[in-house]
Parts: sequence; C-alpha cells; structure tokens
Amino acid sequence: MKVTAYVTQTDGWWAIEVPAVGVFTQAKALDQVPGMVADAIHIMLEEVAASDVEVAVVQVPPERTTVRYTATAIRWQEGWEVHVDGIGVTQVATLDAAAQQAANLVSTYVDAHVTADAIELIEERHDIVGGTSGAPDTQTPKIQGPQAGESSP
Repeated sequence: MKVTAYVTQTDGWWAIEVPAVGVFTQAKALDQVPGMVADAIHIMLEEVAASDVEVAVVQVPPERTTVRYTATAIRWQEGWEVHVDGIGVTQVATLDAAAQQAANLVSTYVDAHVTADAIELIEERHDIVGGTSGAPDTQTPKIQGPQAGESSP
C-alpha cells in the first residue's frame, strides 16, 4: 500500500496526516515518520501489515497551515452537510469527521494540502430534511407525488 504523509513541525514534534486513510499521528524526528505511519495504518487496517506500507513524506511549511477556512456543519437525517465558505459543500456521517472532510474538500479545490486544524467549524443543529434535532423543518418544501398504491402518469 502506497500513501502520502503530510508533516508539519510544531513545538518540536512532527504532526502527521495521511488523508487517504484518515490517519493522524506524530513523531519526534522526521526519520520516524514512515514507521509511525506504517504502524498506525496497520492498527487501523489490520489486514495491512506495517511492512507492506510504503510512505512518501511531504513536508508542509508552517506558513501553509495558517490559512483558515470557515465551514458550517448542518445536521440532517443521514449525518452532517458541511458548507465550506467560498469552496463548496460535502457530507459526513459524524460531526467529529466534519473538519477533516472540509479540509479534504478545500485541498481538492485549492490543489494544496490543507489540514483539519485550518478549518473553523461552526455547528448548526437545525434540520435540513427529516433530521433528529427536533427543530421544525422550514427549509425544504414538501414534494407532492403519488400516494402508496397509486401509479405516476
């Protein structure tokens, strides 16, 4: 398995992100990154042996991580819709994955690596369609269609 690990040095440690498999870890020294990534992937994906993981390390300068993006997570029945200002919309099943999903969307749009810590996440609990927050659904008009047992024209 080949993966790319994006690393940024902060406070004497290397913060490591492997977006392709959702791995976040850290290493004290840059030469430890491939081993840390391989071990983390093996723990997450037991069927992949650490020895089968080939890691390309890409250093991300700290100044590249200072750009911030605002994303609004809105609850709906299947999870969360994430609106990234000026970029677009994506969806995730759980709120704890929203910032990373927004970062992945931004990375694709700006053709540069963006980490989840560059995302300011705003949580909104009103429903989009049939969500579970208990708020009335005033956003979406009801669509009229054939009732059960009726056929459409």
